[in-house]
Amino acid sequence: MTPFTKFASLFVLTDAERAGFPNRLVDRQRPALPQAWRTLVLLMLIALGPRLLVAVRIPTPCVDGTRFIGLAEAWQAGDLAPSIYNFNLYPPILAGLHHCGLSWEAAAKVWGLICSVLTVLPLFGWIRRTFNDRVAVVGCLLYAGHSELVEWSPEMVRDQTFWLLFTTCLYCQWRAATEPGPLSYRHFFLVGWLLPLSAAVRFEGLFLLLPLLAWCRRRAAFSKAEGVRIRRGLIVFALVPATLVALAVLFGGDQFRDRLLYLAPWRRVVVAWRSVFGAADVVTPAAILGEDARLVSSVLTLKFLTVLERGVDGLFALVLAIGFAANLRLFCRSDQRPILFVGLIIAAGIWVHLWFTGGASSRYSLPIVILGVRCAALGVMQLGTWGGLFLARTGYSRIIPLATATWVLLAGWYSAATTDFTGRRVVAELGERIRRDFGDDRIVVGCEEQLPLIGYYADARIVPLTWKAEPALLLEEIVRAEADIVVLPRRGTTPESLAAVRKRQSQLKLAEIDLADDPRLRDELVVLARTALLR
Repeated sequence: MTPFTKFASLFVLTDAERAGFPNRLVDRQRPALPQAWRTLVLLMLIALGPRLLVAVRIPTPCVDGTRFIGLAEAWQAGDLAPSIYNFNLYPPILAGLHHCGLSWEAAAKVWGLICSVLTVLPLFGWIRRTFNDRVAVVGCLLYAGHSELVEWSPEMVRDQTFWLLFTTCLYCQWRAATEPGPLSYRHFFLVGWLLPLSAAVRFEGLFLLLPLLAWCRRRAAFSKAEGVRIRRGLIVFALVPATLVALAVLFGGDQFRDRLLYLAPWRRVVVAWRSVFGAADVVTPAAILGEDARLVSSVLTLKFLTVLERGVDGLFALVLAIGFAANLRLFCRSDQRPILFVGLIIAAGIWVHLWFTGGASSRYSLPIVILGVRCAALGVMQLGTWGGLFLARTGYSRIIPLATATWVLLAGWYSAATTDFTGRRVVAELGERIRRDFGDDRIVVGCEEQLPLIGYYADARIVPLTWKAEPALLLEEIVRAEADIVVLPRRGTTPESLAAVRKRQSQLKLAEIDLADDPRLRDELVVLARTALLR
């Protein structure tokens, strides 16, 4: 068997696999798994390649990254109040790397690459213990080549840290529930740290309680001895977060306790629940902007599907659906069902967030991708099986598996090479131009989506505008802010608002800056400056 044939065979289900995978929760013995370090190193290198290409091409931090730089600077300066209030592990990590001599941008890229590549380790271990090595290899290849995961890996966001903690916690939870001996207690102890740490990075980490408790409940019913082990293990697990909460209550400030008991997402769930039952006083930011205030509507459904399509990716969603449909009974089993519920809960959270705020990032759905790579791997292998059966008589039975393998390996590279950063580069250049022409510490108002990046490069104070609002409200906010610079996106601001600002610019003591020398800025933005600064 040639290496290419051997590689292609990964993408075809064997007869034993089609017969079903064993439920490890009800097995009496731990499976004997051979060492797979060479495979892991190869998978990590495959994952690193396209992510490294994106890291080289990224010209600026993303908008959220500028906020994390501010928090990390607060950590470095010893001003912990704002950092504690927005507590997560990411700002102190950035501050530590910056203290070692890296720039903020380089620190974010290095840390993002490390976390996103290391995620392969627990992901492979978890999948091989729930299925087998072949499914684990295909699943990690899907993770390595997923376009959205590749694009977000080197960005200045906390998500890569969350992926690593989230996946490692899943791996340790599975081993804690299925390890038959007392050595499982160390995995319960690790879960006690990993679960609160992942929840401190992103709120979705709390959802990992569901598979932990579901797996432990099913395993405890296996035998009396297992029930005793599981109860003791859960006590070991609970001691760590209980100790952390006790220390926070005793020695932490009010802000630390507020963040530790992060209630904002729960409040949104309460608001959504009251909206379902027709509460008249439900007001959300999206509703203030004149958007549909109903929790279920065609507009919201379209937005939700758009966010999922951008995050999950259409081709990945296709093989995910094939894998789920072809193995429906498998994924409804006691060892697989909790993961399905976690994915549905995360999707419901995205829906509520989208309804409450009017917007959501594609990266919010990436935990669903990580949870779904096992199912998608089976979908890819099912396609290979069907293709082999269909083309067996023609002698080209390996075309489908090889084509699938090629797609898996090249998708991430294509995304890395074609991601467009023009918009961010334009905004950064505008910020540098404002600082060069008008000095720093100016008041810049504009679209909230672009403003943090402009303020970062202009070293300016920023005031966001309700730029989707009526023209009168927009003008009122500009006057109230006493703006030195006004930046309006051509594609986001309504023609009526642009016309109103231009009509009143002399009364506002503003003048539009001629951007003819920079066509990219001229096509994307309308920029006005206080007339006193133009003299």
